[in-house]
Amino acid sequence: MEFEFLVQNTPNLSIKEAEYNLDSLLKLLGVEENKENIQKRMIRRINSDTGEVRSIYKYTELRKQIRNQGICDLHEFLDNLDPVFDFQFAPSTTSSSIKSKIEWEGYTFEFQGPCKIAPSEWELSSDIEFYKDETCIEFNSGLEGFELGARNYRGYIFSSLALVDAYINRHIKYYSSKGMNTDLFNELKDSKKIEERIDLFVQLFCDIKFDDLKQTKEWDYFKKIQTLRNNIIHAIEPYFGYSLKEISANLNYSILGVGGLLKILQTSQGKHTLKFIEKIRNSAKIDFQWRYTDKNGEIKIKRKYNKISR
Repeated sequence: MEFEFLVQNTPNLSIKEAEYNLDSLLKLLGVEENKENIQKRMIRRINSDTGEVRSIYKYTELRKQIRNQGICDLHEFLDNLDPVFDFQFAPSTTSSSIKSKIEWEGYTFEFQGPCKIAPSEWELSSDIEFYKDETCIEFNSGLEGFELGARNYRGYIFSSLALVDAYINRHIKYYSSKGMNTDLFNELKDSKKIEERIDLFVQLFCDIKFDDLKQTKEWDYFKKIQTLRNNIIHAIEPYFGYSLKEISANLNYSILGVGGLLKILQTSQGKHTLKFIEKIRNSAKIDFQWRYTDKNGEIKIKRKYNKISR
């Protein structure tokens, strides 16, 4: 690595932020915990059928996971409380004699091995974080990495919008399997424009008005990502230009524009957040720094701190 133009702030969250997220998670899961000194606090997950202790976690270890990764081991149990996203798994095999099959709400998906199958939301949320990391790594590796840096940056933008689509599409699949057949729902199924799809989704399932959603900072960042995507996918300009200062800001848009937006869509349905949403929402903030020569001829480093309010 030659010089860090794009600086990922690690850990992702402060101790206070991580504790707030963890305490909220424990409350949602109804997990028992003692209230002793924080260094001694143990989290006990109880089997609701037998009353036996299923697993034990250290509070400080879960807090550390959330600080560094945005999520912890307990987040996987959170998704099971939402009927649209519950009990998902990701089978894979290296054997050509084995078939992997998924059945979910009348939907069947099967591949002959070697293969990998995983929920779209898991894959796309991982893609967003992967492309963010790789964009920073490649642009920081010198001019030879700029081509891959730009390619990963485009992957980040495409994955961000795709995750919002995947979220809506899973709801369409789920409610189709339950026999929903209203004019508004059928309009959502036929709609191809992302903004129109969000509008219809909000009308169908949420207790927030679309006009109110459009006044949020989450929507503002979402629209910025959409503009970036449209500029690329429609090749509006005859050249693609990449300013690392702008990229540093744009790589933060998914925190609110995807993670924050999806959390609003969840909570306005009277439901809790989900693992893949928290993964994006609690992603590392990225800053930009550069070198310059002062009046004495000495090389200095200056840093632009991008602000994110989660």
